[in-house]
Amino acid sequence: MTVSAPIEGELVSGDGYALVPHADGVLIMVIDALGHGQVAANVVAIARPVIERSSPIAVDFILADLAEALRGTRGAAAAIVAIAPGRKELTWAAVGDVQGVIATTPGRTYLVGKP
Repeated sequence: MTVSAPIEGELVSGDGYALVPHADGVLIMVIDALGHGQVAANVVAIARPVIERSSPIAVDFILADLAEALRGTRGAAAAIVAIAPGRKELTWAAVGDVQGVIATTPGRTYLVGKP
């Protein structure tokens, strides 16, 4: 499944995601590295292992680990969400121009990042 495509003239994209299942649910990360092409794709390549090696801890700690891992790079807008269906819990942390939407029958709840 492709969820991102490179900008015209580039071979790779600086957009990415990771899904990490665990006993209680799933961790999800979406990331939009600053810029385009290989330099942005390198940022995504640095970011993915951060969540892939994370246990289902508080998403704000994972976001802090991501910030540390990306220090010295161009940086990125990113969101991390932990979903624990058994506890009926969703926890969200984001930085930059990132928005999530929880769509339900009565309406929508918007989750935003911190600019």
